[in-house]
Amino acid sequence: MSGEQLRSLGKPQRKGPLSDEAQGEWPTVARYFLVCLATVVGCFTLVAVGFAGLRIAGDLPPPIVTNNLCFDEKLHWMSHQLPTKDADLLVFGSSVAWRHFDGEKAVELGFAKSPFNLGFCGLRMSQTAFVTKYFLNKEKFRSPLQVIIIASPQDFEGCNDREERVFLESDVDKTVFSSSRSLAAYLRNVDALAFVRNAIFVKAMRSGTIALDPLVFTNYGDGPLDTGQSRGLTYGHIQNLHQPCFSALTDIAKRLTDQNIKTIFVLNPVNPRWISEYDPDRRILNDVRVRSARALRGFDVLIWDASESSLFSESDFVDAFHLRWSAVRRFTAAMAAFATGG
Repeated sequence: MSGEQLRSLGKPQRKGPLSDEAQGEWPTVARYFLVCLATVVGCFTLVAVGFAGLRIAGDLPPPIVTNNLCFDEKLHWMSHQLPTKDADLLVFGSSVAWRHFDGEKAVELGFAKSPFNLGFCGLRMSQTAFVTKYFLNKEKFRSPLQVIIIASPQDFEGCNDREERVFLESDVDKTVFSSSRSLAAYLRNVDALAFVRNAIFVKAMRSGTIALDPLVFTNYGDGPLDTGQSRGLTYGHIQNLHQPCFSALTDIAKRLTDQNIKTIFVLNPVNPRWISEYDPDRRILNDVRVRSARALRGFDVLIWDASESSLFSESDFVDAFHLRWSAVRRFTAAMAAFATGG
């Protein structure tokens, strides 16, 4: 081996230029990743612009938490309208609680100074128990002087034996009680069909244009059915009063008693026409009365049975169980009088 050859062994070998094939692959790979990145950015921009457009138009529905529009809309409303001071009276229950309490009237009567309505549509009593437990653990709602539970006969149908979690607590923590609200709230639970359906109707419901299904709130979280329209009875036979519903009522009473909170349980007024058509012998109403009283036995709970109150006639109802707002002020006043011994 010559000296030149030996010297060359000790030198680093320079690589020659890339082959034509390799040179062609790198731009192709780079182009692929650039196209992917551009697609992602474009899609995100399109979604953000779409959300902004819906928000400006008033058509942006609330983030999906429970996939129940009226429930999610109230959570969304609460995220902007939590009371500035701790509530001294809370209302829990289904839509009859949400729509049948007039916080302004309660303040006017001196029944409460800072009431807040935590009734949500579509709840069975076992679900109301879950909602009550969740909100009573929040600082804003931890120490009310009074709690009112308003229930109708249908609230005692179909409950599960186990706890019924209506939502993930972490979702409501972020939706209602977090200071940061952004597009991420809409990406936690995605249901494209529900989103589109809600976007079609939510603006009209927020404005009260859909008179029998408004998503309008008072400053106290009440949901007035302020209409002269009616929709017939809507609700038919009640066939499955379920013991776990009454057990859930017991759980609520125990929790409130343990926290030394004055509790009023109200059996909601029932349309006289529904009674005559579906419960003429009062079998269902009596069963609800007896089993509710039994569920609350041993707890310091005031029970007001307004199911057949003479204060309300058929014209006061929009259906079998829901009062129109003109009757709710009377209902609230009567409730306050009962609770205070007036």
